[in-house]
Amino acid sequence: MSLKRFGLLRGKRALRKILTRQRLGRTAPEPNGRAVLKTTILEKKHFARIAAPIARGFMVAASALALSLPAMESEATDVGAAGGGGGGEFRISCEPGDQLVGFDVIAKHVLIAIAPVCGNRKKSPTDTYGRPWAGGEATGGSYKPRCELDAVITILHVFWDKTPLVNRLGFTCWHTRNMRMTNSPASYGGEAVGNKRLICPQGEIATGIYGRAGGAIDQLGLICAPW
Repeated sequence: MSLKRFGLLRGKRALRKILTRQRLGRTAPEPNGRAVLKTTILEKKHFARIAAPIARGFMVAASALALSLPAMESEATDVGAAGGGGGGEFRISCEPGDQLVGFDVIAKHVLIAIAPVCGNRKKSPTDTYGRPWAGGEATGGSYKPRCELDAVITILHVFWDKTPLVNRLGFTCWHTRNMRMTNSPASYGGEAVGNKRLICPQGEIATGIYGRAGGAIDQLGLICAPW
């Protein structure tokens, strides 16, 4: 065998070995002298076939979890507040998905204490439940203003005296069946020097109250959320 033919044969064998290594994913020398693992096209396709169903599974699970979670407080809209700046802060909301339908109130010439009353008018036109109280412990007249059946609060009308303390409270209810609006005016409290209507944004209903209170109710605001 001539040297020329022998050299050509060795070159073909060397090339065949390099191509075989690359197909099998073995290491091959790089220009910088270090060996780097070569991922073949076949391996990439195999990885993609495995990874795609797993990724889709995670996306489906995440979507299901998001749908199962109740509405978060971050979705709430605070409207107001009206009144003075005394006392300490409070915030009382209905259970997630429920609506504000009335109040329990203790009052003299001012509101001494107040507790939201909630229900779920998408499930029941009549069922209600009370929430914690805010305010003082002094005695006074007890009042229980409520929306009519199938109605929820969308507007809170807050009055305050010269102290200033909240001394009257009215509200407007939206009927979820016939879309009527009805008012529940305040029937208690002393002389007011100012008032403010706290109105939920369009498409939202009241879900709670917030404000400030000490021995009486200093300030009231309305919490709203999408209907």
